[in-house]
Amino acid sequence: VHVGRPLPYAGLIAAVLASSGVVTDSGGLQKEAFLLERITTTIRPETEWVETVHTGWNVLVPEPHEM
Repeated sequence: VHVGRPLPYAGLIAAVLASSGVVTDSGGLQKEAFLLERITTTIRPETEWVETVHTGWNVLVPEPHEM
C-alpha cells in the first residue's frame, strides 16, 4: 500500500494506471479507477457510482476497520 500526497490530475491518472488497484474514500477517484479498469475498494457505505459496484469493479467498505 502506498499513501501519497495529493497529485495533479495527470499524476493521479498515471498512478492509477501503474497500480493493480485503488483504496479510496473519494467519489471522483472511484469513477476514474473504474474507467481505467482498476479494482477499487471504497471506504464509504454507499456510492453515487452504482455501476462501479454492479459491474464488480468497486467494493464498498463502510468502515476502515472492516478491511
